Amino acid sequence: MEPRVVFCMDEACLAHPDMMGLGGERLASQPWLKVFTDAQQARDFARAHAADCSYWIAGSDSVDAINLAAALKRDGAVTVALVSFSASGSLYSRARAAGVTGVMDGPSLARIYAQCKARFGSVVRECPGDAKPQRKPAHAAPESLGKADFAGGGGTPPPGDMPPTVKNDDFGAKTVSEKGSPKNVSAAEAFRSAFEVIPGSKAQTAHAARAGFMLGVVGAGGGMGKSTVSVLCALLSARMGYRTVLVDADLQCGDAHFLLGVEDPMRIDDAIAHAGKLDGLRTDGGAPALLAAPLRLEHAEEVEPAMVDLLQALRKRFDVVVVNTAPAWDTLHMRVVALSSAVFFVLDQRPTAIRLCRHALELCSRCGVATRSVKFLVNRCSRSSLFSSIDVSCALSGAHVLEVADGGREVGEVMGSGQAADLVGAGNPVCRSLEAALRETLPHGANAANPDITDPKRKRVRILDGLRRRAACL
Repeated sequence: MEPRVVFCMDEACLAHPDMMGLGGERLASQPWLKVFTDAQQARDFARAHAADCSYWIAGSDSVDAINLAAALKRDGAVTVALVSFSASGSLYSRARAAGVTGVMDGPSLARIYAQCKARFGSVVRECPGDAKPQRKPAHAAPESLGKADFAGGGGTPPPGDMPPTVKNDDFGAKTVSEKGSPKNVSAAEAFRSAFEVIPGSKAQTAHAARAGFMLGVVGAGGGMGKSTVSVLCALLSARMGYRTVLVDADLQCGDAHFLLGVEDPMRIDDAIAHAGKLDGLRTDGGAPALLAAPLRLEHAEEVEPAMVDLLQALRKRFDVVVVNTAPAWDTLHMRVVALSSAVFFVLDQRPTAIRLCRHALELCSRCGVATRSVKFLVNRCSRSSLFSSIDVSCALSGAHVLEVADGGREVGEVMGSGQAADLVGAGNPVCRSLEAALRETLPHGANAANPDITDPKRKRVRILDGLRRRAACL
């Protein structure tokens, strides 16, 4: 059969599909999929088949993904989707300027690929030999589609269903077709609604309510600083103008509510048992909403199976969902990494941290979970630190690594007293580092409201003096 999808990637991804969350797949042998690793060959093919296929662009051996996507649009390709595992505001802006149809993250790519394999594989079985299935032109109106919620992060839809078809010219008004026969649906039209809509477009409003940005915070073990990073990231995100919720998914030993100074928080087990309580979660000024870990340890095993549904529900209600995780890796960690728009992997200055990090990455690979959305944060960095970001990047084969400055003993004392918000206001170096990481990671983060939240030129708040005065009165 003629290919329905053209997938551009580099040789490394073709040889190791698990890097994209497609472990065990033989991409080059799929009859509905045509793979290119050479950018010029992809462009030559697009000029002859501009409207016949959907184009998924994860990169190439010689040209960056965004540049190749822009070139294919100039060559006349109708539907061009950028595949990115660490999309930033800058990337979204460039994609929108290039006319790219949309952006797929790791979970979206895995779901769409599985659906295409099931759908078009059945077409091949129905048309053996040289017979070719009848196809409709890319501009033809769709006849019917299923009701699979493709953008919500759930499981792969049944093979007989197709994602809702969206007529979305120039990111303008959209209409969804849901009646008729599911056969002979143009691939270019059928996949548009499955892509994550580019922020700033006219279509963003309809998608934002059901697909907030999810930031997972994981680590290579205990004591790395995950809880501190999670709490500060949630506070910074809220002060940048995003409707933010912090989910403490360290179900047994989570202490995010203590670090934030919240005495009676809503807890995960209560929210799962009474779904209506989620409507009561609200951000308060510059403070994020909070879902704390269960009060009783024995409830941890009971709520874990419902965590994915809970996170999906929160993504429909908030702009940013920050998820703190436990030190020991388990199934929940895999699900958080797979669902997250971006992941902060926190390491500290211990030599064992890099070894434990590799163990976790190997687990993700064996489970088929894409890790290209992961950004590594080296915590407690200073001039006298054992490791720098360059050292860790080399040890992790050139991975993207950011440094989080050492905030000194002030961090431990202030966080331990439940005054994390004061630490942000004080302009501590750790907060400045995390703010820079968020502005690089969140959609439109560089242009978010309240610039320079942790501006070091502002007058520092003497929070430690206040703590000492209170301690003297005890």
